[in-house]
Amino acid sequence: MFDALTAAALADELGETIEGGRVQQVGHVDRDTLWFEVYAQRRRRYLIASGSHIAPTIYLSEREPVWDRQWVSPFLLLLRKYVRGSRLVGIQNPPLERIISLTFAQRPPRLVDEADSDFLPVPVPESTAEQQDDDDDEEDEDDRVFTHLHVEIMGRHSNLILVNDEGQIMESIRRVSTAQSRVRPIAPRLIYAPPPVQIKDDPRRATESGISEILVGDGDQRALAKKLTTQFRGLSPQTAREALYRSEHGAGGISAQSLARELRHLYEPLLTNQWSPCVYLDEDDVVVAYDAQPMQHLAAAYREVEPTSLSDAIRQSESGEDPSRTGRHGARVQRLTAQIDDALKRTEHRLSSLAAQEDRHKDRDQYRRWGEMIYGYLWQIQPGDAVLEVEGERIPLDPPRDPKDVARSYLDDYRDGKRSETQIGDARQRLDLERQWLIDLRHLAAQAESIQDIEELEAEWHSHAQDGTGTRSPKRSTPPKRTMPVTTVNGNPIYVGRSSRENDRVTFDIAKPDDTWLHARGVPGSHVIVRWLGTVPDDAESLDRAAALAAWYSGARSSARAEVDITNRQSVRKIKGAGPGMVTYRNERTVLVTPSDATD
Repeated sequence: MFDALTAAALADELGETIEGGRVQQVGHVDRDTLWFEVYAQRRRRYLIASGSHIAPTIYLSEREPVWDRQWVSPFLLLLRKYVRGSRLVGIQNPPLERIISLTFAQRPPRLVDEADSDFLPVPVPESTAEQQDDDDDEEDEDDRVFTHLHVEIMGRHSNLILVNDEGQIMESIRRVSTAQSRVRPIAPRLIYAPPPVQIKDDPRRATESGISEILVGDGDQRALAKKLTTQFRGLSPQTAREALYRSEHGAGGISAQSLARELRHLYEPLLTNQWSPCVYLDEDDVVVAYDAQPMQHLAAAYREVEPTSLSDAIRQSESGEDPSRTGRHGARVQRLTAQIDDALKRTEHRLSSLAAQEDRHKDRDQYRRWGEMIYGYLWQIQPGDAVLEVEGERIPLDPPRDPKDVARSYLDDYRDGKRSETQIGDARQRLDLERQWLIDLRHLAAQAESIQDIEELEAEWHSHAQDGTGTRSPKRSTPPKRTMPVTTVNGNPIYVGRSSRENDRVTFDIAKPDDTWLHARGVPGSHVIVRWLGTVPDDAESLDRAAALAAWYSGARSSARAEVDITNRQSVRKIKGAGPGMVTYRNERTVLVTPSDATD
């Protein structure tokens, strides 16, 4: 959907809203995605740019994104040095290209010791921003330093590339070696070269003679659309289908003359800068497409909605994926699971470090015994003795030190080891709980089926990550959804938790003490509750359905048979100090079931 026309329209939109603004903050949303806080027209807006090969994008948001404060990359450090505090003075879009180039102007950097920085963005009050705007009126343009950020939205070749005013690459989200591309390597200190221009016809100058060959022979709409995209530069399949639709439904049907006319008409906004973005929703209000101008062939099949801006349309598409979890939804799932995987690796590394510390203190009891034995056999130790041999042990004495000093050192080592044991034990317990919570969260993220599910998991993850740094929790982008039963059997609603927080809500807010609680045995999974309303507890059909759901929403989904523990809600307890959704339970019985999404 993000084609050359979208790029042109978005460049116009950004030029009207944030060009001339001041960049206040810069940060990572994830490994491939950056955000820029821009103060312009006395408003703060947030520019999101992603060079992900899965879901590249760029758009403007009115709300601060949830971002990872712990993610600091060489690229981000350069942006904070050369872009943060600068003015966005130019926004360009090469004709018929999916590239948006941002030009930043900054005063020459002051000589400061950046080693003292914690690399965290510092919020700038609006009054300060306004004062900076006033101060810029007095700037000498000749003294400014210019930096360019090229946002290339080109599928698997997408990238974010920072370039100095001499055209030299400073850094990029993704480096490309000469082994990967001899035509266009991307690495620091190389000269930036735009992507090679495709040798195709210009759709703005489409002619009847140029299209006649495309219409030769039989071909369905899909084949004709493919021929058009092959023939014309910067023409997306969606725009090609629109040109064919308009031509077909016009007077006389599809012809070379009408098709050429409709192609030229679709590219007229490039000259007029008049755009009318639209979003298209299916019957479930899921975003299936968007465009910078109305698409008649989409309006015929879906509900057309006018967003407030093209950025809003792109943002809706980012969070409006279909339930099959492909496309952008799949990208969000991959992005979140990758972040959780990184945290898991860090946690396991810390656990390994604690194990090494424990190993260093494993001899503490021996040190206590040695210290006590030296005191007990002082009368036997002669000056210059290197070893005390008593009770079948050889105790090093370390001459010429006084044996009493040696004994005190051994006892000090024992006490240090004892204190460390307590501290290490507490730390290990916290890290074990952290590790288990991360494993559960990753499982829930991997099985997230809806937009609401992944959004709640993202909010939970980022809240946890930011709280861990001692900073404030982020504002939730959306309020917690109301938890609804996934199915009802014989009048008994069955609830399934789709996130750690929802597991808590299902178990401790919705369920009553006598309701039935289920969880797949020995694997991460969702909490499942049967609310006994319609029949007496232990209705077999209700329990069978709930057990199948508990197995389905667990790590045992792909198994032919899975064990599910069943107990009453009052036998479930939160683990003190653990994250949401982490519990212990007792009085359980175990059943063997076939995992099934049995919600009918």
